[in-house]
Amino acid sequence: MVSTLGGTVVFVDHADEAVLSGPELVVGLGVDAFEHARLYAHLTGRACEFVEDLERLGAFPDAVVVVTTYAFVDERLLDQLYDRYPLTSAPGLIFSYDDADLSLQVLTRSAARHCSHRHFDHRRVDINTNIEFGAHMAPEFSIVGAQATPAEFRRALASGAGLLTLYSHSDGIDAYLRDGLVLCPMEGADLGVQPAPSCVVTGYCQRCSRPMSEVLGTEALLHPRVVKAHVLVYCVCWGLYPSQHMYSPAYALSRRLLESFTVGALVTSWEINIQRLPLTARLFHDVARGLPLGEALARHLSSPEARGNYHKLCLIGDPAVRLEPLDVPDPLAGVQAFQKPPTPSPRCFAGLTLLRLMILRGHSSEGRPDVAARVTASAAEYEAMRVEGRRHDAALVDRFRSDMLDWLTSQDTMLSKNWGRFVETIEVLPHKTPCSACGRRTVARTFVLRIAGSVPRRETVCPSCGSVQDMAIDHTLSMSVTPDGWMHLHGSPPRSGWLARVTIERFFTRETLHWDWPAAASGEPVQSFQVPEPWPHVPFRLSLIIVHGDSEFTVLGCLYRGTLAPEPDAVDSTSA
Repeated sequence: MVSTLGGTVVFVDHADEAVLSGPELVVGLGVDAFEHARLYAHLTGRACEFVEDLERLGAFPDAVVVVTTYAFVDERLLDQLYDRYPLTSAPGLIFSYDDADLSLQVLTRSAARHCSHRHFDHRRVDINTNIEFGAHMAPEFSIVGAQATPAEFRRALASGAGLLTLYSHSDGIDAYLRDGLVLCPMEGADLGVQPAPSCVVTGYCQRCSRPMSEVLGTEALLHPRVVKAHVLVYCVCWGLYPSQHMYSPAYALSRRLLESFTVGALVTSWEINIQRLPLTARLFHDVARGLPLGEALARHLSSPEARGNYHKLCLIGDPAVRLEPLDVPDPLAGVQAFQKPPTPSPRCFAGLTLLRLMILRGHSSEGRPDVAARVTASAAEYEAMRVEGRRHDAALVDRFRSDMLDWLTSQDTMLSKNWGRFVETIEVLPHKTPCSACGRRTVARTFVLRIAGSVPRRETVCPSCGSVQDMAIDHTLSMSVTPDGWMHLHGSPPRSGWLARVTIERFFTRETLHWDWPAAASGEPVQSFQVPEPWPHVPFRLSLIIVHGDSEFTVLGCLYRGTLAPEPDAVDSTSA
C-alpha cells in the first residue's frame, strides 16, 4: 500500500506513548471496534470516543472517522453519516468485510492518510464506459471510453493515478468495462459461499454471454487487484456491496478493492444510485485539484443537484486524504454547466404528431417511400433528443429539418390535401384580401386540428390560384411573383432555425423543379429570390415551403401562367 501510494516505510526501535487528543475525533462503533478505533486515532493524531450502538453515535455528529465492524455497515449507518445537510466535511468510514482483518484496514487507511504524493505519472484518469471514445493518456488528465482496447483499460486501471474515476454499470459484484472485458472478483474466490450470485448458481456469465468455465482464468475477467490509485471514485449503481439479502458480501467487488491494499481511499455508492456525469463532474475536479476528500465529498453531497437526485456517496478511508493542491483546469467544465433543455412544448409534440400522421396517411403514389422512411427515422431521433433532454445536437436538428423539407416537397404542392383530414372545426374569416399573384379576392379560413396542443392553421384560397397561404394562425407571411422570375416575401419570416425550398409543378406533365431559398447574411431568408430558370411556358403551380421552429411548416403558393412561347420564324415561300 505504502509503495503504491508513493511513500516509504521506516522501522523504528521504539515509539513514545501518546495521549489520544486533538481537535478531530475518531469514534469506535461497537465493542469489537474499540481497540481498532483507539489505534486509528493514535496513528492519525486524533482524540477517540466509543459508542456501543448506532443510536449513541448521534451524540458525536462531528466525528471525523468512524471505525466499526461490518455488522454495523448498513443503510442506517450510512444515511446517518452522509444523508445530512449541510455538511462541511464528510466523515470517513473504516471497516472490514471480514472483522478479523479490521486491523489491516486500520493500518492501510492510516498509511494512505500519511502518504504524500509529490508527483504522479497520471494525476487524474477518468474511465467512463458510457461514452463512445477510445483512450487518451496524459500526465494531468487521461480519459478512457467504451472504444478503448482491453490493454488500454488495464493500463489505465493499473496506472497508480492520483485520482481514478470509474464510471460504469455494476450490480455490486462486477463492473462492465467493454464487450469481453469485466472487472470481476470471481477468480480465486470461494464459490461455495451462499447466497451466491446467478453466475455461480447457473454457471453462466451474463456479462460475457458464455459459460463460467470458458471465462474463468481468461483475460475476459480482470481481477480488482490490478486497480491502483491513491483515490478511487467508483460511480456505479451498486458500489459498496451487492443488493443485501440477495447475495453474500463475500462476492462484493468493493471488498476486493479494499482488500487489495492498492487503493488509498474509496468513494462510492451504497445503494441504487442513478449516475449522471454532470452530477459528479465537480466532485472529480475538486479531488483532482487537491481538496481533502471529506471537503470535496461534502460539497457534492450538499449541492442542490446531488440532493435533488438523491445521489449519495460514502467515503471508505480518511477524509484528510488529498492530492497535492494544484491549479489544474477542469476538463469537464462544459459538462458541469450542462443543464437539460426545457421540456418540449405541446406545440412541438403536436407538430411531430401531425408530420407522422401525414406520412402515415399519405398515398404511395405521392412522394418517395425512401424519403418518408428517412424523415420518420430522423423525426424519431429528434423527438428522443428533445424528450430525453440531451445536449442540443445541431447536426441532428439540421438533418431532421432537411428530411422534413424533402418529404413535404415530394408531396402535392397544396399540402392542405394532406392535413385536411385531421380537422375538427372550420371557421371562415371576414377579411377578404386580394391575391398577390392575380388580384382576385381570396377567402381565408381557420382550421382547428384534432391533435392536442396543435395551433390552428389558417389557409387562404384564391378562386384562380388555389391555396396561396397555409400556416399557423399566429404567423404572418405572404409572397408575390413577377414575370421575370422574382419571388418576394412580405411579412415576418423566421429569423433563424429554418429551411425553405421553391417548387414548380408543371400541369399535365407533372414535372417538378426545386431550388433552395437562400439565407441573408443575418440568418433570416432573403427578402427576394430570382429562380435560375425562366418560368415555364405552360401554367404551373408555384410554392414555397418553409420548415421552421421545432417541427412546423409554412406554405406559400399560387397558380402562375408563365410566359408565352415565342412565335416560330415565318417561312420564306420563295426559297422553299
